[in-house]
Amino acid sequence: MKINFLVETCLLCHGLSSISDDEIAVAFKKTNANFAWIEKGTLKIGGVDEFVKFRSKLVFNRADDKNLSQYLCGEKDAALTAAATMRICILYGIPAAVSCGIGGIGNAPNRRRSSDFDVIAEKKTMLIATAIKDMMDYDGSFTWLHQHNIEVLGYKSKECNGYIFNSNHYPLDGEFNEQSFVYNKSNLLLVKIPPEKRIIDNHILEKAIEFGKQEARMGKSFHPAVNEFIDRSTNGASSKIQLESILKNVIIAESIFSEN
Repeated sequence: MKINFLVETCLLCHGLSSISDDEIAVAFKKTNANFAWIEKGTLKIGGVDEFVKFRSKLVFNRADDKNLSQYLCGEKDAALTAAATMRICILYGIPAAVSCGIGGIGNAPNRRRSSDFDVIAEKKTMLIATAIKDMMDYDGSFTWLHQHNIEVLGYKSKECNGYIFNSNHYPLDGEFNEQSFVYNKSNLLLVKIPPEKRIIDNHILEKAIEFGKQEARMGKSFHPAVNEFIDRSTNGASSKIQLESILKNVIIAESIFSEN
């Protein structure tokens, strides 16, 4: 069977601490989603049943585009970021990658750019995601995308106003229309979480960022730490919001490619 898209696995492995393997299996059971991960240095692509077996191993390694080749030449297990998932799509001729919250231009003094953007700028595969993560510099991120001629469309929306918080506002290049849509490798499609379903208290985000920075100074991964803090602070609501969002993105991807 032809694979039209791959789902990133870092969020599902590292970012949804309140979600069980069984909940992941049930959520994706009615979809044809394929997931990508690395097991003992070997790329694996499979459905949800095979993926949750990997997830149950509690693998904490993250393969990004910058270190993907190292993992593929080694013996370790790793989940794949959006950037690494896009890279696999490019290598295997798969039309699109599906993610949730993606990186951008950071707010830290060094303003580090996410590998997600670097691979998007190659314009070799489409990315369907929810939004740029709330802690990113939205003005800097969208300015960079426009400078690199990346068309950013919104699903039933013409703006990006944050990820799981109502934190930012930025106009998009247009609204996605499935009837007139023509597949383009340079497309970035954002499917926002309805504002009424998001976390209201933005102070949680501020505290989570500080916690993530503390964890990063101790050599741990920033984004999983932020997700874990927000999950604890919302009694698991943030994990459920993100699971629903990435599942919706998968369903939209299936709809797009059933027509193309």
